[in-house]
Amino acid sequence: DDVCEPLLRRGADLPAQASRLFTTTRDSQATAHVELYVGERPFCSGNLFLGLLELSPLATPSYRSFVQLEVTAEVLADGTVVAKAVEVERRALGEPFCEASLSAALLGAGGAPPPGGRRG
Repeated sequence: DDVCEPLLRRGADLPAQASRLFTTTRDSQATAHVELYVGERPFCSGNLFLGLLELSPLATPSYRSFVQLEVTAEVLADGTVVAKAVEVERRALGEPFCEASLSAALLGAGGAPPPGGRRG
């Protein structure tokens, strides 16, 4: 839907870290894609693409908004962005769970987003 959900605000003292919970958008969603962008604009298309986190396989069957994903972004003092996403419920239950991570240079943002745009 092209809407950007900010995790860290401009001017934050480095190193800085923030987390936010997201949920799936479809019933029995087996994969979640978290696209990371750098910028202050409210829409992803106006910001610079940084990277993609893919979590798979998610628990199915499940209802839309049932599976929670915790996304954490940290910007280190040297400008490195470390992002992680984990599936919350199965991790809390001690079961095998989905997770993904990314480390990228903040100044390296601006590559092309994956084909097909935002997929949920």
